[in-house]
Amino acid sequence: MQKNTALKQVPVRSATPLKVVKPTGKKRPKPNTRPILKAANAVFGAYMGGMIPIFGFGSAHALHRYYNDLNGYQVALALIFIVAAMIWSAPKVFDWSVKTFGDKDKFTGIQTGKGAAFGFVVLLEGSMIAAETLHQAWMSYTALATLVFINAWCGAARRLQAYK
Repeated sequence: MQKNTALKQVPVRSATPLKVVKPTGKKRPKPNTRPILKAANAVFGAYMGGMIPIFGFGSAHALHRYYNDLNGYQVALALIFIVAAMIWSAPKVFDWSVKTFGDKDKFTGIQTGKGAAFGFVVLLEGSMIAAETLHQAWMSYTALATLVFINAWCGAARRLQAYK
């Protein structure tokens, strides 16, 4: 049996001229990537916000453990890292705690607001840095977890403000 090797002839249609479409001024609709970008920005902001207290914690506790083995330059560098992490974190924690504590205590009627927020920031940042020197490691880790949560929350909220 032989196969037919001849190609079939397909009728060719005549080409129609292309129509020129004038722009109407309307923008082409874009695919809806906004929710994905919004979620990605929130995750990025949470990551960026949460890692700074971890760096401060690590620098402070490495300085405490290895102080006798470090030279002056290394001690100064660790102190700069610790102070920079606290300076970066403290305003966010302060704003968060002012919003959380409010202006007036509902039960006692005492004005709390900024005074309580300042005390909260000093206590939280200080206990994260110095609690292990008092042999209270659990307190230091609790403060670290709280600071990571607050800074991650604020970082995510800040990144989401671009999408309002």
